[in-house]
Amino acid sequence: MKMRKKINWVVTALMLSLFLGAGSMQKAQADAASDAALKAARKGIQAGYSKRDATSAKLDYDGFWSTRTKNYVWISKDGRRKGIKQLREETRRLFNAAESINGRAAIQKITLKGNTATVLIKDSGTVVIPAKNKKNVIKVTESASDTWVKSGNKWLLSQSKSLSSSVTVNGKPVK
Repeated sequence: MKMRKKINWVVTALMLSLFLGAGSMQKAQADAASDAALKAARKGIQAGYSKRDATSAKLDYDGFWSTRTKNYVWISKDGRRKGIKQLREETRRLFNAAESINGRAAIQKITLKGNTATVLIKDSGTVVIPAKNKKNVIKVTESASDTWVKSGNKWLLSQSKSLSSSVTVNGKPVK
C-alpha cells in the first residue's frame, strides 16, 4: 500500500510538472510572438518617422502627410487640440516659407495593443526661413506621446500629444 501511495505521489508530481511546464512553454511562445509583433511594429513606425523626416527635408507636403491618418489630431501639452484641416494649412504655409527643414525622431518606448501603438519619442528639428538680409533659424525639441494605428501593411500616425517642448528663434527662447 505504501508503494502505491508513493507511485501515486510520483505520478501526481510528474503530471503537475508537465502541466506547469506546458504552461511555461505556452507563455514563452506567447512572449516570443509578442516580441516579434513589437519588433515589427517598431520597424514600421520607425519607417513612418523616417519618411516624415525625409519628406520634410525635401519640403514634400504630400509625402509628409502620407504618414498620418485622415483624422490626425495634435494636442498641446496644455490640452489644446488642432485638427487636420488647421494643421494642413499651417504645414503648407511652413513648407512654402522654409528654405530647409531637418528633423529627427528618436523612439524612446513603444507599447503595443493589437493594431494600436503608443510611442514615446524625443523629437528635434531645425527650420530655416529666409528673411530680408538674414535667415531665421528655428530650433524645436519636443517629447511627445504619439498614437500609431496599423492600416493594411503600414503604420499611420493618428495623434500626437506634446509632453514638453522648447523653441528658439535665432538662439533666443520663445514661449
